[in-house]
Amino acid sequence: MINSTYSPLYILFFTMVLSACSSKEQPKIEEFFHTNIRDDNSKEFTFSLLVSTKQKEARKEGNSSPDSNNRKGRKGKGQRGQNTALAPTAKKQSSKQDKMKDIFHERLILQMERAQYCREGYITLEESFVGAIYTLRGECHESASKGDRKRFL
Repeated sequence: MINSTYSPLYILFFTMVLSACSSKEQPKIEEFFHTNIRDDNSKEFTFSLLVSTKQKEARKEGNSSPDSNNRKGRKGKGQRGQNTALAPTAKKQSSKQDKMKDIFHERLILQMERAQYCREGYITLEESFVGAIYTLRGECHESASKGDRKRFL
């Protein structure tokens, strides 16, 4: 049986654990895969991921964050020409972006296997990671076959 002097501590502990678990919001990831077979039989594609969270969607609808009216101007701490290391938040952002790039490339590989679009590989024509949109435009090594034309046009 639990000692009554410890019960408030247990309740507090379990409340903290539950709130920590519930605050980890999983992002919603939408995939877009567009194919294009040109007249010269070259095969191009665009693969994009759009990452959004409920919080970001709420900001879009309301056009502001909940505390946007209480914000003050930023105060600079660095001086011009000063060599500064990445701030902890910048490191965290960089780490988060690297993780999203890894997820992006894993999903691209899966999409290529599913679609069987570039069976002999591809070259990257353009790659961008801007905000919550990750996009790669590429061209397949092989030319389009008659089967490709039927399936992807």
